[in-house]
Amino acid sequence: MKFRVLLLALVTALPALRAAAPAPGPTPRPGSTYLFYGAGMVERLLEEGFFEAGLQLAYPELGLRVRSLAWTGDEVAHRRRPEGYSEHLKSLLAAWPADVVVLGYGFNESFAGTDGLADFRRQYEVLLGEMARRHPGARLVLLAPHAVEERSAPAGAARNADVAAYAAVVRELATARGARFVDLFATSREAFARSARPLTDLGVNLNPEGARVLGLAVAAALAGPGGLSPVEPPRLEEVARAAARRHAHAAELVRPKNGALYYGVRRRPEEAAAELPRYHELVRQAEATVHALAKRTGLSAVAPPGLSPVVPPGVSPVELPGVSHVELLPPLPPGKVTPYRFPGGNVRAPADLQAELVVAEGYALNLFASEEQFPELRNPVQLSFDARGRLWVVTMPSFPHTIPGERPADKILVLEDRDRDGRADTCTVFAEGLDALDGVAFHERGVIVSAQPRLLILQDTDGDGRADTRTELLRGVDVTDSHHGGMVVSDPLGHLLFCDGVFHRSQFETPFGVVRGIDATTYRLDPRTGRIGTEWQSQTPNPWKIAFTAQGQPIQRYGGGHVLDALPLTWTPLGVYHAYGHGTVLNYAKGSALAVISSPNFPPELQQGLASAALLGSYQVSLSALRADDGPLTAASRVDVLTTKNSTFRPVDVEFGLDGALYVSDFSSLIIGHAQHAMRDPQWNHERGRIWRVVHRDRP
Repeated sequence: MKFRVLLLALVTALPALRAAAPAPGPTPRPGSTYLFYGAGMVERLLEEGFFEAGLQLAYPELGLRVRSLAWTGDEVAHRRRPEGYSEHLKSLLAAWPADVVVLGYGFNESFAGTDGLADFRRQYEVLLGEMARRHPGARLVLLAPHAVEERSAPAGAARNADVAAYAAVVRELATARGARFVDLFATSREAFARSARPLTDLGVNLNPEGARVLGLAVAAALAGPGGLSPVEPPRLEEVARAAARRHAHAAELVRPKNGALYYGVRRRPEEAAAELPRYHELVRQAEATVHALAKRTGLSAVAPPGLSPVVPPGVSPVELPGVSHVELLPPLPPGKVTPYRFPGGNVRAPADLQAELVVAEGYALNLFASEEQFPELRNPVQLSFDARGRLWVVTMPSFPHTIPGERPADKILVLEDRDRDGRADTCTVFAEGLDALDGVAFHERGVIVSAQPRLLILQDTDGDGRADTRTELLRGVDVTDSHHGGMVVSDPLGHLLFCDGVFHRSQFETPFGVVRGIDATTYRLDPRTGRIGTEWQSQTPNPWKIAFTAQGQPIQRYGGGHVLDALPLTWTPLGVYHAYGHGTVLNYAKGSALAVISSPNFPPELQQGLASAALLGSYQVSLSALRADDGPLTAASRVDVLTTKNSTFRPVDVEFGLDGALYVSDFSSLIIGHAQHAMRDPQWNHERGRIWRVVHRDRP
């Protein structure tokens, strides 16, 4: 099936290449580095691997290098980066001296219409001057923006008139600078017309097939006089898979998770010195595989002996046909040990910890699941129940993120209590091989997953309980501090709400233009149209879980301990931060958990109240009734249904099941907070995880 898709992509691409390809370019020099700048179009072109595969197969003996500094949401005059990134950028430029610089701008800028053309030209000229200074002697290539795919986009014809105008400016600038121009606008329009299936999502973002077609078009334009080599589709596919792996490693290096700890506001030089070089090593190893595959005359679905494929974080081996193993780097030694500032933590077996948990009068506690019964249950984070009453658990043993060179271990588990005795009987791994996984929500299109920096749609099409398709819904979530994002939730309208934390500088490309966020922001995404809006924002603290009352009113938990009534937050004009703690309903202690109480098993006076939990300094699960006598919601009562002095009890989420019980996700770690503790501090827990279940004794 994949080869049929690839053949379709080639058939779609070739006529467009003949129609729009410029005269052949010069033959590359051995070891030449092609360095790309641009926005989401460039990211997508490169990550499928077909541009690089075409180029490497055309010159298999030259050992060419392809690198990218492209960033979703970038424009020629608006390239937002997290604090401290300039030093990281300098190190990348030093490691990747460019022989050919490829720029791909114009699509995002075209939303300004014809009124923005003069500014675009002027700003692009400034950027070209900077490129000449930054990369002296490098050959220059300018890519026109691709067209809007009109069959998938409302008002696509009008949008294409604007995009065509910006493409014309790019052509003029290339001519004035003596640069090579690649007319992806014309190429894409012809490809869209010839393809039986859409090549974009919502008309604007290239899908994998579209990235194949245009990636080969760019490769053909940059190939020398010999052009692209005529190879069989399976061989092209093989090299493209290897190139995609290499690109994924390089993308992790360009935008590393928890960059705040490497070069940002929480910079720890010793961790950067130990871990960042490992990203470079992964790129080197993966590139060696690409070069070896390009040189071979035979065909094999796996790498040659001694060159095992390297699977990047966020990519499961099951997604790479023919790959049966993963090459990993030697483990790093443990990092710095910092004592936890709140004493009293003792690692206990589940039964022993349960004996230490103080349960409020009238309530009962039992262990629903733990690592003893299900070893996959490690560091549970977000909980969600589906319509069948099954508990979906996001696990994050990678926390704060996967150390480069280690196997990505985050999973989505489905726990089911089949005999209704209040204990899980089965555990199914729905998805695995993910990194910085922090949220799951249900939608008519499938299971929505927050796997930073993307939102993904996972589907189980054959009914075996495991995800077998993965589609990108959105990209651009900042990963500067990995525990500051995600916690995705679907709302009563069928929209998705997701969060962005302190230090973050996110950029999203939509059919309506670029949406940018800064610091603590909560967004609304309509999956049908791709429209994103900012619901509310503040400087601090980090926004986390959102819950909804029976009337659909959102309430949000913040990292400082605040639970905020979201309605007053919407009254603050966007661009103006609301006051710290504005709309506070309650604030017992720092935490991330929140759920609206809606269960006949719990007392009537608590219905439509809140369940929350604290995990830093205090370790408790609380139930609160609400009142709105004075207008905004506030807490009217408090019952700490679970408490302990043992700080390894880390209730990161709470959720009510269809059986009426309250379920508690216990991260179960001696330490918490990677701002205070090194990412390789041996006190981190990467093995334990518990789900607790609370019921009222006197109610059905």
